[in-house]
Amino acid sequence: MCTLAGWLTIIVTAWFAVNISGYVTGILVLLLFAVSPVFLGHAHNNLKDIPFALAYIASAYFMVRVIFSKGQVSKKTIFLLACCMALGMGIRPGGLILIAYLVFFGMLELSYRYFQDFKITLPDLKRVIVIWAIVSFGSYLLSLILWPYALQNPIANPWKSYQVMTHFPTTLQQIFEGKLYWSDFLPWYYLPKIMLITIPLLVWLGLISFIVLSIKQIKKDTAMLYLFLCFILLFPPVFVILTKANLYGSWRHFLFIYPVLVLISAVGFTWLLQQKSTWL
Repeated sequence: MCTLAGWLTIIVTAWFAVNISGYVTGILVLLLFAVSPVFLGHAHNNLKDIPFALAYIASAYFMVRVIFSKGQVSKKTIFLLACCMALGMGIRPGGLILIAYLVFFGMLELSYRYFQDFKITLPDLKRVIVIWAIVSFGSYLLSLILWPYALQNPIANPWKSYQVMTHFPTTLQQIFEGKLYWSDFLPWYYLPKIMLITIPLLVWLGLISFIVLSIKQIKKDTAMLYLFLCFILLFPPVFVILTKANLYGSWRHFLFIYPVLVLISAVGFTWLLQQKSTWL
């Protein structure tokens, strides 16, 4: 099942890329995953972080279809978004952040449309709020079904689990920069450095291309979409660094943001290929 979740993560990320940037980007996603030994290795034996990565990227995909759709959203899309978010929250309490993503970027997108003179009627606003409420409460309730501790107190216990997760009480000794550290006393740059030296150079080159070319390539109608992708990539690691969370085992607990990184990197390479005719 773990391997299946790993392959599904790759497929969903590639399909996500196809939907926002075309088939070339989707193929590039597959190629970047093919040269990602850390992710592929964990895909064979990491029973929590890989399924959570699947839930995270699948939730992001369906959120894009819900939040940035200017027309009617199908019931199927709403249902699948709720299921993906429920899977994420059921695997890790940190999956609760998915609800915050939905509401925050939903409000941000509505505000952006308003200031872009896009007409938003009261019925449209009510419909959007109802969708947010259905997805948020529905996914939360679904996540409790296989979570006995949360069923004992559906309000307090998930929050307690989240607090324990963010400040895990068990500390382990880790080797970093040739020294032994207790995991709750690692330098603040432990996570970014360990990711920098273990993620393939190609992925970082794609990210650099995205950053350099974004000013030219991102238009008004896609600005919020790429802001969403960048936010869900950067917020989790920045949050744990600022809160000084207990980190150990390299960046395995952050495998869930890797598909987003690969997606953005693939978009960067796509933009770079589009510049080829200009340079020649």
